[in-house]
Amino acid sequence: MKHITKIIPVICFFVVTPLFIFFADATQSTKFSNITGMKKDYIDISYSDEIKINSDIIEKFLKLAKEKNIIVEKINTSPNNLNEKNVYLSFDTTDELYNFLNKNFKIKKLNKNVTNDSNLFFSTYEHNSKEQIGLIPDLLNNNKYNYYTFANLFENNGNLYGPYILYYDNYSNYSYFINEVESLLGPSMNINYIFSLNNSSNYIMLLIMASVVIIMLFYFVFQIYEVYYKSKEIGCMRLLGFSKEKITKILIKKRINVYLIIVLIILLSTMFIKNISPEVLIGIMFINLLLILLTYLISYFCIGIILRGYKTSNIIKKQNIAIKISKVNNKLKIIVMIFLLMLISVFFNIIVSLQSSIKIYNNNKDLFDYGVIATLNGMSENNYNYEKHSDFYKYIMEDDRLNTFYAEFSSRERDPDELTDEEKELFDKWEEEGTFFVYNSVDRNYLIKENIKIYDLNENIVDLRNIDGIFFLFPKSKKDKIEKFESYYKNYSKKDYEKYNIDTEFKSYLYDDQKLNTYSTSIDLKYIDSPILRVINEDLRISYIESPLGLSIFGISLNTGLKIEIGENRNETYKALEENIIKAGLEDYISVDDIIAYSDYFSNEIQIYQTVFLISIVAILVLISIYTIISIQTISLYVKVYNRMVIVKYLLGFNKNDIFDNIIKNNVKYNIIAFILTAFLLYVFGIFNLLMYLLSISTFLLIDFIVMNYVIKTYNFANIYIKLKGGNYD
Repeated sequence: MKHITKIIPVICFFVVTPLFIFFADATQSTKFSNITGMKKDYIDISYSDEIKINSDIIEKFLKLAKEKNIIVEKINTSPNNLNEKNVYLSFDTTDELYNFLNKNFKIKKLNKNVTNDSNLFFSTYEHNSKEQIGLIPDLLNNNKYNYYTFANLFENNGNLYGPYILYYDNYSNYSYFINEVESLLGPSMNINYIFSLNNSSNYIMLLIMASVVIIMLFYFVFQIYEVYYKSKEIGCMRLLGFSKEKITKILIKKRINVYLIIVLIILLSTMFIKNISPEVLIGIMFINLLLILLTYLISYFCIGIILRGYKTSNIIKKQNIAIKISKVNNKLKIIVMIFLLMLISVFFNIIVSLQSSIKIYNNNKDLFDYGVIATLNGMSENNYNYEKHSDFYKYIMEDDRLNTFYAEFSSRERDPDELTDEEKELFDKWEEEGTFFVYNSVDRNYLIKENIKIYDLNENIVDLRNIDGIFFLFPKSKKDKIEKFESYYKNYSKKDYEKYNIDTEFKSYLYDDQKLNTYSTSIDLKYIDSPILRVINEDLRISYIESPLGLSIFGISLNTGLKIEIGENRNETYKALEENIIKAGLEDYISVDDIIAYSDYFSNEIQIYQTVFLISIVAILVLISIYTIISIQTISLYVKVYNRMVIVKYLLGFNKNDIFDNIIKNNVKYNIIAFILTAFLLYVFGIFNLLMYLLSISTFLLIDFIVMNYVIKTYNFANIYIKLKGGNYD
């Protein structure tokens, strides 16, 4: 432990510095996504059947904002890179955008005149593009933000849904604006939008600050141990008549010089960070000098503990010093344990609150390259022209420029695993009677994408290319239910099929039982185990609007059945889609503006939250490691305090557990005090979670148990008689 106390301060210097840099970077990141110096609020524009959100609506929205001196900001994920953010600000010209950004950031012009071209932009990193006219220095070059006017968003058919940030100075103007916008957007607008980039960055800053506090506390505890190990030197200097201040200065002078050299090396090293600013350098110097100042103050405090209440001769002999330090250490251990338990609870609550977001992100990563035609014009004459709808589906399926698949699992409102036993029995009963079946619709592209092998009823492999029209796939485990399903489906579909002259021939095949990806945005319906599948094509000339049997190729928001790969070149995809829309005669019914890309909808905030989740896990592991080291030191001090008692019991023939009985009881007593106080504080602050609390204290008790057994088994009784002659020395 003597060596650890020498290493810990150096570790603190090298850990606190990068943490501060990350903190500065996180602070800067919030400025990239939220302009400072103005009041701000959020609204969310979502899909609604009543209002068609398009560029015309948003232009009216921006015009209202300009009239009331409100700046509107929209942040979309870049279609080319999920780690990039495109930020759109409500300025009419690029020149206005430059003047505004230059007030908030130190923009480096890239030798280009600012013109009124909507493709010109400013960025936090170099693109090697002629359109980039300014560079905003980013501390660690890890934030990828591109700034445009809204004209660029409209021109490139960007996502118009989601959060908008409103910046204003006059609340009266803002209030009037909100009332006007409510009339314009109606049910599409949600004013109470809270989920923002700023919140996620705040999580990161909170964790970084907590980490610094933990290190400071860790540092404080080990400075106490460092002074303890030098108590003989302290006694000798006191015998020579040195004052407490003089003793402190002599003891730490050499260390302070070493620390100053380390700080100088750290400052010189940070100069290699390309975009480091003078403010960050001053901050790094300040926090490291603060550690040096703490070194002096803690040493001064600890020396005072040793000098107070003991004669110089006792101090020179290190006699009973462990008792004094142990009393301080007991209090510190209680404080440290309470602090660590509360931090673990806070981190756990953060993790729980982020689980939903992380799960949504993970469940939809495989859709980020795709988009859906999420809305339509319900007032169009083509609303019920299902033949054109079917033709449109046929055209895009035959277009080699487009990559699509169809997966419609809306009949599964709940995960089968979440059904109660009574509900499962009821569904089994209906299937057995042939009165009701749940099935889902996919197309041939889905089968190819999921690599589903098809078998005939004799379980011989079948080539998908040899199957015509609409057919059904049954998992092999449900082969015996085909006849009952056929009767049910023909009866269920008869009316609609006759109305639209759809072929009623029933063809059935088998596939291996397996879990299938629903490609649904619902968290609970990511995979379904061996469902019955209806495989459709353009022969199904009926829309979901008319019947649940129909095609959902547009207009059900993110759960629309037809998924269209956006690709790296979004404009080419949109061009191909637009040509097919015109070819099908549906230009007044749907447009490329109606497409929502999943990568746009699921903001990069989820990835930031995933980072926060990992940081929380690492922080909990660090806290447990800190407690383990402190526990080793604490129990070692207990042994020193009860040294004479241990020796006497050993000579009297006690077994090892009985010899250390008082030490074990003393440790348990302070643990119980810490646990009770922690439970009380967690309850008062409203973050008490019984399961997490029991898990945390169980972990700490296990650590104490392991440490205690290690100390007991490694205690050296070989020099016991020398210890007896020396008295109760440490």
